[in-house]
Amino acid sequence: MGTRVGQNFKELFTSDKKVITQATFKDRTPQSRDQFIDGLKESLGDNKVDILASAFEEGKDPYLRPYDLATKYNEYVEDGDWVKLYEDYVTQSTGTRYAKEVLLQFFTEDFYQRLNSGEFELKDEKGKVKLSNPTEAASNLYELYIISSNIKGEGDFEFGRYFTTNQLKWYESVDNINDFYEKGPSLTSTDLPQNIIAPLVKELIVSTEQSIQQKDTAGIFHFSHAETIIPLSSFLDIAGANVSIDKPQDVTQNWNGSVISPMGANIQWILYSNGKDVLVKMLRNEEEIAFPIETKTYPYYNWDDVKTYYQNKLQKVGVELDSSLEDNIELLQKKF
Repeated sequence: MGTRVGQNFKELFTSDKKVITQATFKDRTPQSRDQFIDGLKESLGDNKVDILASAFEEGKDPYLRPYDLATKYNEYVEDGDWVKLYEDYVTQSTGTRYAKEVLLQFFTEDFYQRLNSGEFELKDEKGKVKLSNPTEAASNLYELYIISSNIKGEGDFEFGRYFTTNQLKWYESVDNINDFYEKGPSLTSTDLPQNIIAPLVKELIVSTEQSIQQKDTAGIFHFSHAETIIPLSSFLDIAGANVSIDKPQDVTQNWNGSVISPMGANIQWILYSNGKDVLVKMLRNEEEIAFPIETKTYPYYNWDDVKTYYQNKLQKVGVELDSSLEDNIELLQKKF
């Protein structure tokens, strides 16, 4: 991705402009950042640019990991109205039957019944229960399946062999529904999952405007997680990413997490100027998509129109453009 950015916009990266890159504290995002920088440098050849690389401190990142700070949101994740809807859906007859079929490849009927009776409760390092019944056990195995393509260098982990095609389709839809309610547009009764990303949108607007005015920045790049890009897509009102749905069975028809947040998911704003007017184009996963406002020059939009649209939306949730990082941390802790 860094290589393609350098190849497509090589004229931007000159010695008089800086490149800003920021990551979360998790190891994998600085690693992604550094790989991006390596690709960018390689594509630029002899073009020398000043690249600033940094990472936020744990617990002090209201932009790329707001969910670590948002008190009400974390209560919503654990016990929001969506939880019972989701659990009722995944424990219906199809889910219960598939879970049993999958697990009986490994366990005896007797052990399965003990698991089904609630005899076991496995927690993660944070104390959160991750496995207490057959449904969760089968779902955990599916989670191993969906990441196995990313660890081929570690060995042959083909967890897909334990699922039929129909079972894989079912667990994909269940995973999609979970992401939708926990991180995405969620229920019509709440905007909380998307509102926690408002500080990041503020930062995107402010840093973009600053780079326009000062003319000293070639690019600003942030490296984060699915838990960031999914609510960001929703808050930005990207078509297909922002419609709330109350019935779990209707989610998969209207919201596709594999499109919104695949491996390597990215949203790009690219600015163009003739020295007077500034236009902006948005890419999702390196393909042009629309902003939720009118334009006569698609895929190009007037920057001031885009800024005004999101500034109005930010003000409605209590985030001002002149708010500081500390202000945003406090907002997440007390309001979101």
